[in-house]
Amino acid sequence: AVAWLHASRMVESAASTMFGDMGGAFITAMGAGEDACWPTGSRARTVADRMRSELSGVLGGGGAVRTLLHLMTRDGRLHPGIAPPVMGPVVSAEPRRGDLRTTPPEQMERLR
Repeated sequence: AVAWLHASRMVESAASTMFGDMGGAFITAMGAGEDACWPTGSRARTVADRMRSELSGVLGGGGAVRTLLHLMTRDGRLHPGIAPPVMGPVVSAEPRRGDLRTTPPEQMERLR
């Protein structure tokens, strides 16, 4: 289960880095298998092929990769605008982004 969680975060992070706001749409297309129809050698196809290859090594095969991508994208959950906006103060262990606050140092110390 932990490997799957880390793999899904790897996919999200890579897609966001490579395609910015279109990262969710990229993963959604991969989840639907559309990347197989993208032109060979195109940036999107190259990234998708590499991502599938790396995920296959982590998860143990192409079937597991397809399942992970399907679970990540079901119900359109990565389409922009579906998730409700974050309102109010938020505690996060992620680096400071916008109005989100980082986890207080004393709480991080308890987590170690």
